[in-house]
Amino acid sequence: MHCLTATSPDTLSQLNEGLERGFACGGFVCEVTAGAPFSHYGARLTLRHDLPGALGRAFGFDDHPWGPPRLVGLRIRPGGQLRAKPYHAVDRLDERFELPAEWPRDLYPIWASLDGDVVELYLGKRDACEFGEFAARCLAPLGAAPPETAPAPRARSNVFGVGVRRERGRLTAISVYAGWRSLPRDAEIERQ
Repeated sequence: MHCLTATSPDTLSQLNEGLERGFACGGFVCEVTAGAPFSHYGARLTLRHDLPGALGRAFGFDDHPWGPPRLVGLRIRPGGQLRAKPYHAVDRLDERFELPAEWPRDLYPIWASLDGDVVELYLGKRDACEFGEFAARCLAPLGAAPPETAPAPRARSNVFGVGVRRERGRLTAISVYAGWRSLPRDAEIERQ
């Protein structure tokens, strides 16, 4: 926990309080992210629960318009406030979501979040392709260049992902991901 709050140690108690609330209802940590840049992301932990509704009740999402969330993200904002963010499992795209036209057609939905005026959607890529090609297509709506990666993720099926964020319907962010199965073994990364 200390490594997640090293740049803002005063947030450690808030993060612990959020975890205690999640653990008290039977939730468990399924993701830990030390976001970069910290000034934008801060500490990030995600809790999961096998019983629908348990985390929703614990974090005040009982009446969420999309129903009870399966995941709750604990987010420490750079200013030091703890926020809980609901995530819902998604098995199909519907009127809530709009995908950029440039995106690959073999994407499948995984998670989505409705948090105030912000809608986020996370999708996986079914077919194998080069990561640079995938990233370029996904980032095209923002006019952004694909990230330079070293080592480059390998082309494999079901290992790349993309997230889209819309605020009040306006596209504000796109994130691209490469899963661990696309990366070389640690020893090879160390040699590079």
